[in-house]
Amino acid sequence: MARMILWRETLAWSLLAAGLGLTAWQGWQWLQASQLNQVLSHPKEPLEKQAPWLSQTPEGQMLQAWQLTRRGDSTHALEIYGRLEQRLPPALLARAKYNMGNAYLSTALGALGEEGALAYNQAAPLLAMAKDAYRDALRHDPTLWDARHNMELAQRASPDLTPGIRNEQSQEETELKTTTERAWPTIPGFPKGMP
Repeated sequence: MARMILWRETLAWSLLAAGLGLTAWQGWQWLQASQLNQVLSHPKEPLEKQAPWLSQTPEGQMLQAWQLTRRGDSTHALEIYGRLEQRLPPALLARAKYNMGNAYLSTALGALGEEGALAYNQAAPLLAMAKDAYRDALRHDPTLWDARHNMELAQRASPDLTPGIRNEQSQEETELKTTTERAWPTIPGFPKGMP
């Protein structure tokens, strides 16, 4: 009889300890999820300040690179993505490559938007790197339709201009500097809906 009571008591304490452990683990998971939601809702604030534990994981470093891109610091974001390439699983690597392509594409389109066709020499290598990043993303995850769409956009933004044509137009470039609104539509291959 005493043995039965001892066994029931031990079982009760074990179940209580397991329940408390499970509750603590779920509380920790909930805290991490709420911090992650806080980070995502305020992308301009540094990740280290909001969730220091997250900045040590590859996913957190990827999130940090995304935040840097949102703040306009594409150079540092691309450095982080480059360091992460070897450590990410294929699904996250595809997303990292997609984000790298977005950083290159937005920088190139920003330069073309400000200076028009005159910024083509600066934008052309960025567009090529964006297309390569999108190809890599699709190689790792062929179902990433956003990468397909953005790759098409990058292809449309990079027209095939021969170097001879660019050199012969040096007199016209001074006119295009004064009217950048006219310079933007001179790039062949842009859809009419582009900025």
